[in-house]
Amino acid sequence: MIETIIVGLITSALWGLLVTIYQSGHLHVLLETRYCFLASSWKRDAGPLSADTTALQKRLVRYLLRGQSWFGQHRGEYGKSRNAVDSGKWQTKGSRETLDLKPRMYLTYWPAIILHKHGLVPISIARARAGVRGLFSEDRIPMFTSAPDSSPTSHEMKWNYRHTMAAAHMLADEDPTNLITRAVVDLMLDGNNGWQHTAGGWWQTSEKRGEPDLWASVYAAKLLGSVISGSITNVPQKALNLAKFSMLTTFKYLEAEWNVHTWGIPDKLLAEENLVSMYIDLASLLPRYSHRLQVKCLATMKGFLSPTTDDLSQLYLKSLKRQNVHSEQAYARMAYALHLANDDSYNWGSLFVRAMKGNLNRLYSSELAFLLDLSFSCEKHMNANK
Repeated sequence: MIETIIVGLITSALWGLLVTIYQSGHLHVLLETRYCFLASSWKRDAGPLSADTTALQKRLVRYLLRGQSWFGQHRGEYGKSRNAVDSGKWQTKGSRETLDLKPRMYLTYWPAIILHKHGLVPISIARARAGVRGLFSEDRIPMFTSAPDSSPTSHEMKWNYRHTMAAAHMLADEDPTNLITRAVVDLMLDGNNGWQHTAGGWWQTSEKRGEPDLWASVYAAKLLGSVISGSITNVPQKALNLAKFSMLTTFKYLEAEWNVHTWGIPDKLLAEENLVSMYIDLASLLPRYSHRLQVKCLATMKGFLSPTTDDLSQLYLKSLKRQNVHSEQAYARMAYALHLANDDSYNWGSLFVRAMKGNLNRLYSSELAFLLDLSFSCEKHMNANK
């Protein structure tokens, strides 16, 4: 009797310990580290958690791994700790996609891109990419609703163009020749499909409700940029010419939206929040395709900084707080945006430090990835000054 009780207590304790380890992210890190140890020497040298990885970087990676889903609807996606309701403000008005079912695309896109950039946790990245590839059906990502819009006489599938283009760009980061990305490029450039509005913006979904979508236009621009630059290979000349024309009209739309709403979305998303996030995604394209927008973005973001200290202004932080944006999030986003601006007159380092001193549990996986990338830039800067 006593032995049975003792065995039961030990089993419960071990089970509780395993659950705690899994939730903390240490199990993910252990698996990744073991992969590096068993891999061939060149893989080990570029391994995810090598001796060159700092304690700060290991901490950020651990947070990212802890937030990656291994099973279910969102398997492979990062950002599982985020409240799905928070994503509602990023949706186009009238979208009927169910928030807790739709893919965590933005929260998966940036971690996968930045972890791959620095050669970290390849198993985790492979899991994320496999999850994203699994979302595709007929070379597109469907809308995820709790009740599909169909009837006995109509079984038309609804598609999410924004997620399709974002996923295609993410997959091309690893393999520019992958067939999914090429198929998506062909679909988006085919005028008969109507992904792009005549005004230059791009629709979020095939339902084409309301107005063209800012973020669908952002991902379209990034994918078009990869086509034009040659990063995506084997694109015929006709498609390349279409891509160049589509890029010009896309930026005309982005300029028009800036002039009207400064990239805010009325009654949904403040410009103070959205323009910084949009700048991060467009930073590499703006100098080439719209120098005017580049100047306007930087001038506006500079207005969000405190004129007397290396900090964000209190007015800016208060406006974001009303949108349920934590100060740590604001610091991480602005630090990364100013870093990508590649302008020495902006001190993003102090904002990076403020973000790292805050509560990392408040950060989305995208913001954790921003800080991870910034940590390597800090390290590079310090080594250059030795």
